[in-house]
Amino acid sequence: MLIPRGNTLKALVDKVSKTSVGDITAKMRTVRVAATVPIYTLRMTLLLPNKLQALGIPRLVDVSNATQTSSLRLSHAVQRIMFWAEAGRNAYKDDGIEWDQAPELKVVVDRPYIFFVRWRNVTLINGNFVL
Repeated sequence: MLIPRGNTLKALVDKVSKTSVGDITAKMRTVRVAATVPIYTLRMTLLLPNKLQALGIPRLVDVSNATQTSSLRLSHAVQRIMFWAEAGRNAYKDDGIEWDQAPELKVVVDRPYIFFVRWRNVTLINGNFVL
């Protein structure tokens, strides 16, 4: 989650557009954070073949050499995701998970922000929320 210092995304988007997600994550460090975010719903449709190729599973989605007698191939795959945050919940405290240590940083997300989810150097989800 990238949260701008001000109330708009303009300066943050300008800065992020001149770099890569890899450069951004290289500068990150692991910190225990307590984030309070407003109620929101995330709906997303993801076309999987390109993501599967990027994750190192190219043979499953390569239909160029497919014949009726060849191995199973995947021509189309769609993943639909719906995620929602519950009203007034603090993920670090109210979800039943007990932490031994207090968070190092507390953040109240009360302005627009940019986010991305990565796994093994592949960006799976990215976007922005405007309140």
